[in-house]
Amino acid sequence: MNDWAPLVLKAVVPFAAAGLAALLTPAFLPTRSLRRELAVDAGMLEKVPDGPVRAELSASVEGRAVKLLAWTRYRSLTRSELFTFVLSGLLAAVAFWEVADDLFGGEGSELSSGLAFTVTLAAGAMWLLATWSWHSRSIDRLHYLQDRGATEAIADARRGLKVGVYPLLSVLALMLVVQCGAIAGFVLARWDLPLLAVALASVWAVVTVVPFLNTAMDTEDAVTA
Repeated sequence: MNDWAPLVLKAVVPFAAAGLAALLTPAFLPTRSLRRELAVDAGMLEKVPDGPVRAELSASVEGRAVKLLAWTRYRSLTRSELFTFVLSGLLAAVAFWEVADDLFGGEGSELSSGLAFTVTLAAGAMWLLATWSWHSRSIDRLHYLQDRGATEAIADARRGLKVGVYPLLSVLALMLVVQCGAIAGFVLARWDLPLLAVALASVWAVVTVVPFLNTAMDTEDAVTA
């Protein structure tokens, strides 16, 4: 029973943390603060007399209203996406420590390396799907704002894309590195052939890096367009 306890803990904790994060998703959304700021500005607008100040405040209220509509229609993050990000990230972290232990901590195990590769492969697929979903909705939000000429909101949306997409792709790249490490660990544990381990890990890196670079370049084009 004691041998299974660490495995159960490693499996349960990521799901529990991801579920908790999904429940707290509204706390990470900007719509609450936008709605509060809009309400304050709209209330102030009624008290300001006609003139340049009122015109400037009215333009600010209109811009915030468009921004609020955009972030309400195209949410910056959904519960399912946050659940997927947290779950896949934690699973990949667990796999990373397993791979590091197999490669540098002593004698590796075929089972642990194989499980680490499988878990990281599944985590990478989930992470990529959630990234695509988030990115697609962010682009739709950007187009929505462009159609309405909301210059300031467009700049904020484009900045949010840049801030979010590069860390997401960086984590995906780290997952690919863990997969290569798991392959090397499996080969070393089974055949103890370092050259074969390096060769197979390199082949996997080449196979995966091409679609990864294509995804990264497509994302770059969408962000800078």
